[in-house]
Amino acid sequence: MHTTETLEKIQLLQSFPENRENAYTVGFSHDGQRFAAAGGLRAAFIYDLHKAKPIGGLLDHSQSIYSVKFSKNGKWFFSTGRDGKVMVYDAEKFDKIAVLLPEFDLESAPPQIIPNFTLALNPDQTLLAVGASGGVMRLYRTDDWSLHKVLPLHQGNIRSIAFSPNGELCATGSSDRMVKILDGNTFEELQTIEGHGDVVFSVRFSPDGKTFATGGKDARLRIWSVDGKKFTPKVKLLAHTFAIKSMQFLPNAHELVTVSQDKTIKLWDLEKMLATQIIDKTCGGHAFTINSVDLSPDQPHMITGSDDKTVKLWKIS
Repeated sequence: MHTTETLEKIQLLQSFPENRENAYTVGFSHDGQRFAAAGGLRAAFIYDLHKAKPIGGLLDHSQSIYSVKFSKNGKWFFSTGRDGKVMVYDAEKFDKIAVLLPEFDLESAPPQIIPNFTLALNPDQTLLAVGASGGVMRLYRTDDWSLHKVLPLHQGNIRSIAFSPNGELCATGSSDRMVKILDGNTFEELQTIEGHGDVVFSVRFSPDGKTFATGGKDARLRIWSVDGKKFTPKVKLLAHTFAIKSMQFLPNAHELVTVSQDKTIKLWDLEKMLATQIIDKTCGGHAFTINSVDLSPDQPHMITGSDDKTVKLWKIS
């Protein structure tokens, strides 16, 4: 029956309690064999998919970590957060490669700390994008970690950045309720998209680049069709009862996972615009706000991080 099939799509494999504080961010390595989780404890934990406990921890931040990311080329691992630092590590041995610090206005007294909320790499891995407080996006060159551009884009904090699969577009979501679409090469602003009533926590392009999704504090999921640089609205849906904190497309490009402050994980069929699976605490899900979700590159696994201080590993069939 249909109900049995949906129950089998995403299954819990293991819970990891090591954070001891809220887990704000999770991310898989390029080969899907490792993943990282971090949050309020100020430590980034590294896990091996086949081991029951973390294989190591990184303790270079002085405040909460809001974003972790492995590069798709397998070379680097990044973390950033409230202290404004971006840590760059070797993704195999986790040796420190660089520490990227935002410039400060030396005339301001005292100088303002600039929290960073999100990280993204363009598809050819030549630029690291950092979304920060004050609506600023910074771009760093990955060949020498020099600052490439500083772009004042929003009136509020940038909470999410995504590149289209071909690298031609870059999208940002902000606490000013706006989504900006930029040229992925020149970073010239192409379009401002309105449509959320509050903070935009997550922006994502589908793996085939033909669909664009946004989710935010207003609990709404918005879907656009993408043709070249043209965005056509398709659906606006009240998808959760509280904020959508993060989301990821499945490789098939027509399924999307959303996680929410309402403590649920939802799997969406975007062709039918129906939630085909809803996971809450009674199904092995989280007890509090779910902040982050990521899928392994080859899809069989998913990780989620929550304010219940756990990270959960799931199998996708």
